[in-house]
Amino acid sequence: MPRLADTQTLSMIVNKINDKEEVTALEQQMIAAGGSLGGAKPKALIQINNEQWVIKFFNGEPVDLPLIEHASMTLAKQAGINSATTHVIALSGENAIAIKRFDRTNATRLHCISAGTALQVACAQGQEPEMSYPNLA
Repeated sequence: MPRLADTQTLSMIVNKINDKEEVTALEQQMIAAGGSLGGAKPKALIQINNEQWVIKFFNGEPVDLPLIEHASMTLAKQAGINSATTHVIALSGENAIAIKRFDRTNATRLHCISAGTALQVACAQGQEPEMSYPNLA
């Protein structure tokens, strides 16, 4: 499993994939180490202090979404809302966000689904859901 020190390399691999460039077998293994994590943004599973974290990569957004997501999660936690622990990861020219896995307790897996999955289930087959918080609510 990739470690925190590998995040810049992972970011470069994600950019290659987004640009439809060829990746090596080793690069493919690094990205695939955590299995399919789904969602709207590219993600990878990494290890920080012997714990599993998901790192989300961003590119091309007009604002620094990782900082905004980190601030939102931090404020939610300060307001007493149960939320995942996050860290901003500084990369060359951009940021990523690391989110401590909340779907694991010791060796036990806790079942959960993404907001996108919940919205997709609510749509008629073959239709794409409108991804918005009001629709999720």
